[in-house]
Amino acid sequence: MFLIKFSKMHIRFIGYASILCALVFSTSSFAHPHSWVSTNSVLNVKDGKIVSISMDWSFDPMTTAYTFAGQRITPQNRKEVFHKLQGDILENLLYKHYFTYFYTKDEPIRYKQVDIGEISMIGPRMRLQFELELAEPVSLDTPDLSLFIFDPTYYIDMSWDKRAEVSFSDNYQGNCHIKVIEPKPTSEQIAYAMSLAVDSDPDDELGKLFTQKAVIDCDK
Repeated sequence: MFLIKFSKMHIRFIGYASILCALVFSTSSFAHPHSWVSTNSVLNVKDGKIVSISMDWSFDPMTTAYTFAGQRITPQNRKEVFHKLQGDILENLLYKHYFTYFYTKDEPIRYKQVDIGEISMIGPRMRLQFELELAEPVSLDTPDLSLFIFDPTYYIDMSWDKRAEVSFSDNYQGNCHIKVIEPKPTSEQIAYAMSLAVDSDPDDELGKLFTQKAVIDCDK
């Protein structure tokens, strides 16, 4: 979710030269998405309530390379560069709800601002970790709890690659489980996404058509 017409948040989030990544290395300057993030989400439970969500995001190698383009990372400044980058990303994610949409029925669940995260590398991939604390703990008995993680414009594809990558914290021993529902966009919606140029005006309704939905079910 850029070039000239995309928001500053996306430019800084993906990296200062990420647009070039799509233009230089993609087979076409058309078709969304242009960046891929594998997500791992742990719902932390305390006294039968969800108190936070631990996020672990892994960025594709191409996006990673352009995120660090021009940074001149050395063993001496590596920690400083990573610290500044995570601060910039988290600051900008604040204005996009951290790409995380947690609902009870149709009511959004609010979060506290995230001030601390961690960036590291796993091979050629950048890894971003942070904890999203809920403004108020939410009981697991709350009906119709559902979680989505997506970029509204679908410039970035975000997904749980395996169902086990959205789970409860290890301390939870209750009777609730998480079911992941895969998206089912129509052929027309897929064709529309494929037709979008990299510098198209962002369509904030596109991402939710291609996102997974995690539903919390509790046995009575």
